[in-house]
Amino acid sequence: MDIYNAGIDFSFFRRKLYGEADVFYRERHGIFATRRGTLPSTFGASLPQENLESQSTRGFEFMLGTAGRYGDFYYDVSGNISWSRTKHIYVEEPSEWADPDEERIYKRTGQWVDRQFAYRADRLFSEQEQIDALTYDIDQQSNSTLRPGDLWLLDTNDDGFFDWRDMIEIGKGTTPHWMFGFNVNLAYKGFDMSALFQGAFGHHNRINFRSGQDVPSTVIFNERWTSENNNSKALVPRWGGPQYNNYTSDYFYRKADYMRLKTFALGYSLPGNWLQAANIQQFRIYVAGTNLLTFNKLKRYEVDPEAPSASADRYYPQQKTITLGLNVSF
Repeated sequence: MDIYNAGIDFSFFRRKLYGEADVFYRERHGIFATRRGTLPSTFGASLPQENLESQSTRGFEFMLGTAGRYGDFYYDVSGNISWSRTKHIYVEEPSEWADPDEERIYKRTGQWVDRQFAYRADRLFSEQEQIDALTYDIDQQSNSTLRPGDLWLLDTNDDGFFDWRDMIEIGKGTTPHWMFGFNVNLAYKGFDMSALFQGAFGHHNRINFRSGQDVPSTVIFNERWTSENNNSKALVPRWGGPQYNNYTSDYFYRKADYMRLKTFALGYSLPGNWLQAANIQQFRIYVAGTNLLTFNKLKRYEVDPEAPSASADRYYPQQKTITLGLNVSF
């Protein structure tokens, strides 16, 4: 493994402006893989895994803040943002591809690790005339099984056929590449307040609307397509539709960008001269909370934005807590 890192910390004008910047690059070699091109398939046995493959990861983090005091008022405000992504350096796969579409979709050497290929779904059919006007065959049965409410999958390469060659890159994976945070610490006389905002963007979450697992059944029921609710953007395609309604497509991927008020605290400390007679050094009362607010586009589906993709039903959701407390020091 080779790691390269460079960073700088700075502070000017008595922390009126401070921050840090870091960049890194890492290469991992010798990742386990099985040789595929060394021996022909007629060899009749599986080769053992070897240290063959390699990956590289690069990224940066930047933080900027300001702090100071004006009389009895103290402040310290800072924000940070980071980005990272991993790419395949070498993958044990064919060195030459006979089919350009296979190379475009399946080749990994030299590509980002988290590319997502799927079909493009424009919307749901809302009229039979839209199906009759198609110039390509989606269900391989002259579109005879298609009905309003089914997915309108696109012939993205315009070759007059709908098949695996129509898959395109629909996103940058289901793991966030961009992370950010915002910290606020304020104090005035005996009052103090602190808050941490945290979030991520640049990724998607695949939601299985049809299973009733990733989202509550009430959401599926209320947002499903029906002849009465003939909405071409309904979350759930027609019940009992063809198998291709379940194909992996961008229709079931949603942007998972979010910002969350991770922690918040507000307190008040009694003045020291009030506490001397009782021989108390500190007396502070406070209210604090976690996960109090979340801003995200998945709220409509009642899916937590930090849940792993396609695994919302197996994810213990973030808990919102509110605490009242008292700190006393003698």
